[in-house]
Amino acid sequence: MKTLLKSIIGLAALAPVLLFSSCGDDNGGTKPVKPKAINITYKISTEIKDAKLESVIVSGANGRDSSISKDLKLPAEIKVRRATPPKNTEVTLKAKLDKPGKVNLEILVDNKSVKKESPTTKDAKDLATIVYKF
Repeated sequence: MKTLLKSIIGLAALAPVLLFSSCGDDNGGTKPVKPKAINITYKISTEIKDAKLESVIVSGANGRDSSISKDLKLPAEIKVRRATPPKNTEVTLKAKLDKPGKVNLEILVDNKSVKKESPTTKDAKDLATIVYKF
């Protein structure tokens, strides 16, 4: 009887220790990792005399295209900050000028040039476009 009583008291004393020791941090004490943010800069310029930038479409912070049409002047520079996109994600830069000709487009990631092209538009309705894939 004394042995049974000692066992019950021992289990009663041990139960809270076991309960609270199992309620620790589930991820081993490490903090969740936030995705690294990157800066994307889109640059547009041209050598076409008196050309005006009518519209710009860029991949925005949420990965969707954003159209910009206010206060556009050449040369133009648009900056966005976003989480590092997954591999094979594309970012785009599209520009429309009021005159056809050669348009210089560049995409920079964290101030490093990753894509630079100079497409030529044949009509003022055309968009000069470049795409960069991570």
